[in-house]
Amino acid sequence: MNHVRNATLVLVAALAGCSSSATPGNGLPAGNAELDHTRYVAGPAAQKTVQTLYLANRDSPAILGFPANSEGNTKPSISISGSNTLLEEPDALAVDAHGNIYTANDGGQEIYIFPAGSNGNVTPKVLGGSNVPLTATEGIAIDRNGEIYVSDYGANQILIFAAGASGNTAPIRTISGANTGVDEPLGMAFDSANDLYVSNGYYGSRDNPPIVEFSPTANGDVKPIGTLGIPGGGGKATLDGQFSIAVNAKDDIIVGNTHTGAVDIFKHGARGNVKPDAIITGSNTGFDDITSLGIDAKGFIYVTNYAGTSPDAVLVFSPSAKGNAAPVRVLSGTKTTFSEPLCPSFF
Repeated sequence: MNHVRNATLVLVAALAGCSSSATPGNGLPAGNAELDHTRYVAGPAAQKTVQTLYLANRDSPAILGFPANSEGNTKPSISISGSNTLLEEPDALAVDAHGNIYTANDGGQEIYIFPAGSNGNVTPKVLGGSNVPLTATEGIAIDRNGEIYVSDYGANQILIFAAGASGNTAPIRTISGANTGVDEPLGMAFDSANDLYVSNGYYGSRDNPPIVEFSPTANGDVKPIGTLGIPGGGGKATLDGQFSIAVNAKDDIIVGNTHTGAVDIFKHGARGNVKPDAIITGSNTGFDDITSLGIDAKGFIYVTNYAGTSPDAVLVFSPSAKGNAAPVRVLSGTKTTFSEPLCPSFF
């Protein structure tokens, strides 16, 4: 599915797979050709500090980095951009336990891996080739073991690669088939047990639940161990346009809904057609078009907002936010160089 740039389909391109980072580790200096994958820990639950907020800047191709707690019209401290980067329309992003950065272009068939500390016109390692059966990449997530999960909406599958994989390397597992309920998969996230949550895309068959959950060892045409929402969306769960998903340190499931202009928060273990425990929505939120979200180490919710009646922005909400809450911080303005920022990720 090639995304068309118009007011409707831009949302699918924008909302792909975003994953919060793992705990900061011993990052490698910029330009080091070898990636350090010797130690991995869990995601936000294990994270103690956040030094950098990373974003994929889709329409002005770059990976941007900002110091933690940045707000207002702030210039990025990191900008990975230029012809060597291979970035065209980056709309998937994840950062591993050592700060290595994984990204993919909209609908791409390759994953680009930048060493920790990268900045400027850096040449990435590439995970791609004849042994990498990607048709249209839309999401990347890194689990607690450093394994690389890639959602492929073109083939309704999740490919899992070994930690540190690059080059023409085949996946070690594939979640695919009618039993899986995987239907144009986009965003992914993990809980503290390393269970995988996958958000199905709005433009799929609509015959499957919006969110499907798998065990850490899922492989092949397996049934999910849990589902959230009802086929077609709506219902008590109110999920609609659920392209981006995150899990916080309490294992709450947090979903950004493009079509309802709301962030739904479900308690861990929520299943089926159930109401969210909390919903963030209303005029005070600043939501225009929710395009993605991420959770930092302290549980703050970062929501990217696509320009409509307001400039592109990252809206940051308290971990306890609900209802018509105002963001505690807003990152926006010409100095940010935002042009459809996506996939808040942390290291």
